[in-house]
Amino acid sequence: AASGIPRIVVLGIEADDVLATLSVRAAAEGMEARILSNDKDLAQVVSDRVRIVTLGKGGDAPRLLGRAEVLEEYGVPPERIVDLLSLTGDTSDNVPGIAGVGWKTAAKLLAEYPSLEALFEAAPSMKPGKLRESLLAGRETCLFARTLVQLKLDVDVGVDPADLATRPPDEDALGILYDELEFHSFKREAKSTKRSETSGYTRVDTLDGVRALAETLRAAGRFAFDSETTSIDPMRADLVGLSFCSRAGAACYLPIAHANVENLPWEETREILRPLFEDARILKWGQNVKYDLLILRRHGIEVRGVDFDTMLASYVIDPSRRSHSLDELAKSRLEIETIPLTSLIGSGKHQILISQAPLEDVVRYAAEDADVTLRLRASLEPDVLALGLERLLNEIELPLVEVLADMEETGVRLDVAFLAELSGRMAAELATLERAAWEAAGQEFNLGSPKQVAEILFGKLGLAPGRRTKTGLSTDADTLAELVDEHEVPKILLRHREIAKLKSTYVEALPALVNPKTGRLHTNYNQAVAATGRLSSSDPNLQNVPIRTWEGREIRKEFVASEEGGILVSCDYSQIELRLLAHMAEDAPLLEAFRADIDVHRVTASLIFGTDVDAVTAEQRAQAKTINFGVIYGMGAVNLGRALGLSTKEAARFIDAYFARYPGVRRFIDRSQAAARETLVVSTLAGRRRPIPEIASPDPRTRAFGERIAVNTPIQGTAADILKIAMIRVHRALAASKLRARMILTVHDELVFDAPSSEREEVTRLVTREMEGAMQLTVPLKVDSGAGSNWSEAH
Repeated sequence: AASGIPRIVVLGIEADDVLATLSVRAAAEGMEARILSNDKDLAQVVSDRVRIVTLGKGGDAPRLLGRAEVLEEYGVPPERIVDLLSLTGDTSDNVPGIAGVGWKTAAKLLAEYPSLEALFEAAPSMKPGKLRESLLAGRETCLFARTLVQLKLDVDVGVDPADLATRPPDEDALGILYDELEFHSFKREAKSTKRSETSGYTRVDTLDGVRALAETLRAAGRFAFDSETTSIDPMRADLVGLSFCSRAGAACYLPIAHANVENLPWEETREILRPLFEDARILKWGQNVKYDLLILRRHGIEVRGVDFDTMLASYVIDPSRRSHSLDELAKSRLEIETIPLTSLIGSGKHQILISQAPLEDVVRYAAEDADVTLRLRASLEPDVLALGLERLLNEIELPLVEVLADMEETGVRLDVAFLAELSGRMAAELATLERAAWEAAGQEFNLGSPKQVAEILFGKLGLAPGRRTKTGLSTDADTLAELVDEHEVPKILLRHREIAKLKSTYVEALPALVNPKTGRLHTNYNQAVAATGRLSSSDPNLQNVPIRTWEGREIRKEFVASEEGGILVSCDYSQIELRLLAHMAEDAPLLEAFRADIDVHRVTASLIFGTDVDAVTAEQRAQAKTINFGVIYGMGAVNLGRALGLSTKEAARFIDAYFARYPGVRRFIDRSQAAARETLVVSTLAGRRRPIPEIASPDPRTRAFGERIAVNTPIQGTAADILKIAMIRVHRALAASKLRARMILTVHDELVFDAPSSEREEVTRLVTREMEGAMQLTVPLKVDSGAGSNWSEAH
């Protein structure tokens, strides 16, 4: 109501009936009615004056459905829609239909028979078969369904269509409502959100203009810049243009490779700009500047002197923020509604390249990006300083940009021939598992169909169903895991899904992602995603390649050294999170175990089970390992019992025994949660902050989540900081050493290097030294290393 939008509520009547009644009445009064909906039911009221606007999917434009479009879409005219849905049913509205009758069959029957009654009268004389039997058995169901599908056209809505004009919003009432509901982003948008002033945005299209720009930027001593390209993949994208800004409101754009316009000659332009970009004394600012570094490097310019990245600054200020995009930051920080890229290039199947968009539109869009980046620096930097985050930003996150850019550019070589052979082996095992599932179930079925799997498990085999989803009974991994002791089929299905996912995600997908120009795989490392500070990777995601399974180890064999006879060297922090727990908790038994370099899982097992360290069994060690890491992740008795195969009561006894032996850990957990409740923030040893308002929530589940991250974020976040510091140290040490080895991968706490075989010992020694020296703790950091011709052998 405060938004000025008329709202109609008729008790006991569905919204579709109100829409249908209003539309038909509007048409009767000579109006053109439009119903905005994707609901099939409403097609029954379409006429010459009533049409439906369907919402577009996947970037497609909305569609307007009149009589002709309804006939094309559903195979029947609007007046037969009720009969169609009565035959087919509608799962979205829980309307039953006739078994085995789909849209095509229903449309064919309705074209032959003028009504449902005529159809059912003819059914007994139809050719014997499934359709005849279904019609005979489903008559009452179908006629009942018709009463559910038929919309009411005579609802007493209490208003006339002409009374439903929109009114201007009541801004005062909206502001109060948004404050009450804590709709902060809505309130910001309700303000007079402004476009940036574009009168100061210009195009530089002569070499003399480029020279004058270079002199202006050099005199300013700092500038924001951005690149426009043909792809979001920096290793495949071509440069289209560059934008620059050294003074708020005044920005310019250089067209380099636009279609159907006169562009600047890149070679000459590059020689004018290169001294500017490569002078580290002139400070550069950007948004996600790693991308621009890679683009310019591939086009002959090495950028030095990067002093600020607005995305990373936003990330260190609030790593839990939903988005650190330029558009979102401009809106929240500057109250500027930036020009959306889709307004230039479109979306979906009709999308074009930015080089094909009108040049004047691109000038405004690109110059605005550089201008907004410069303004955001002024907005974000005070918060970085006020929160004490300048060291985190300037000594860890910003220096890491160059490290990651080098790693992404270097890429990793794949053994494509081995992948093809592995794909064949996996296909053979999937076929074997499929046959085993059929035999165990007593019939053939599609292992990839949740519906058929549910019918086998809960219908034929009679296993107890778990939770229900929108489409039926769940057959997800958790459900199958609960049923593995009940029957052989769930176990086979879990194994089949695991191999099928690995095959599609890695064995089949990775070769297609190899860059045709470099012949290597180039992942993208994301700095501003995980709230803990951990790096993630995408396109492809290499963080989830399993290592403990046979298939995971086989997949890692596809990552090989770049030259014949070369090696991959893997260096991995040993139990870094448990070492950090010992340091932060100051727990004597944990500290003693790590200082003496004793297997901490054996020590934990010996304390819990009351036996000598040397007498600990493999099973006891495995249980102790689960408990050690479970404590960090806030695992309670229920989840621990499930992980260990114990009752909740037995798991609770294990947890009590653990804290009795490690009292310092108990105190650390209590201390961390109490501090978080007071400040609503937790921090790592390197000063990384994470707001946790959840810990003050009245909702028990939300509050429990906050309590868990109050404990594990300082540990996980510090581990992430240590790895980032180590990467910077190793990168610099390798450059100073003149070794040919290159850092090519990082996964969790591991770094992987591509090196000549002759450098194995020196690289291992250098990397171990730099990783173990990344941060001084009360227990030593330890690095395990290995080497081999592929990643699996190296680990």
